[in-house]
Amino acid sequence: MKFSLGGTTHELVVAQYPSHTHLAQSSTPGGRSPLALNAENKLDTHAVLGNGTMPAAVLLCGGVLIGAVARRAAPHVKKGLVNLKARLSRPAGSTDNEAAVQLTIVADDDPKSSGIPRLAGV
Repeated sequence: MKFSLGGTTHELVVAQYPSHTHLAQSSTPGGRSPLALNAENKLDTHAVLGNGTMPAAVLLCGGVLIGAVARRAAPHVKKGLVNLKARLSRPAGSTDNEAAVQLTIVADDDPKSSGIPRLAGV
């Protein structure tokens, strides 16, 4: 991506250089030179400058995709957080169903039964 502004040309590039080096400061404030310097600030190699349009487009598409997913997921996340807050704010020992059925073991007088006690609602 190349554009002109104020009599100078600007181009988006990707610089590739060894990980043990760093780019030199340019004479322009805030700028970088394509010279790759080592830890002693001695010239090690030159950085390879590549076209930065594709990486910029990938980053832009990735950002748009993440934004769309976040927008679609936000109501579900909010609902889950509200439910979690409600569960955590309940007093200890309370249940979701206040009208819980008490179950007791009752004797079965049926002669066909297997002799195993059964549970019945009381």
